[in-house]
Amino acid sequence: MPIRRTTPRASDPAPQIDAVKAFIYASSDTFTETFLGPGFHSEAEARRLWPRYRRSVWAATRRMCAPRASAVFDGFDLEAPDAVRFVFSHVTIPLTDLLAVIAKDRASVVAFEKRDRKAAAQISDFLTTIRADLDLLERQAKDMAAACRTERRYPCHSWPGLYGRATDAPPAA
Repeated sequence: MPIRRTTPRASDPAPQIDAVKAFIYASSDTFTETFLGPGFHSEAEARRLWPRYRRSVWAATRRMCAPRASAVFDGFDLEAPDAVRFVFSHVTIPLTDLLAVIAKDRASVVAFEKRDRKAAAQISDFLTTIRADLDLLERQAKDMAAACRTERRYPCHSWPGLYGRATDAPPAA
């Protein structure tokens, strides 16, 4: 007698997923698919679970970056790190533009803290680290603008490690 094979029904429970990995490795803003396989059932489920996993996701995120879920659900993102790295090889450094982007990121930290105090309190130590990282980026941008193109130092500490590891702090200037 042949083996009977069936496909899973819609009512069957979904395979267990690692929520932190689903938030980090999502291949879209709906978080239903990841580069590792299936994600959440729906964007609504991801939105509902985000506050529970916010801190864990931030702790597993590289410094000078904001998790995609933070941009989607909290409206908080960082642009300055990419902007500083992008202009490294330019003949002239648009310092005024870079300082404006850094100021915009600083303002977005303050706006996030005012808009969602509970979420900001949950990741307050990471927000403090972001402020220090933005200070570092400002110094690096000014140093790059002051140096001639052949003597510029690459902003090498613009992605030094994870927010969740205290040992991954950038060196003091």
